[in-house]
Amino acid sequence: MTAIVALATATGTLIGVTLTAYAKYVQARGQADADLMRARAEIMRAEADVTRARAGLPPHDPSVDDDSPASTSPAGQPHR
Repeated sequence: MTAIVALATATGTLIGVTLTAYAKYVQARGQADADLMRARAEIMRAEADVTRARAGLPPHDPSVDDDSPASTSPAGQPHR
């Protein structure tokens, strides 16, 4: 009986350690995916800035972000 309890305890401990390690892996993977998404968004913003600079336009100012569909015409020009 003692051997069965010892085996069950060891098995439970091993399962607990495995699940803890897997949870840490999943958390780290999720963080890595979030970091990758942020990096890709930053690259897209930088590419947009390069495109604007090549076109001779001023840099985008996010504090004056009024690009809502209601405020622009189909050609992308602001309504006046």
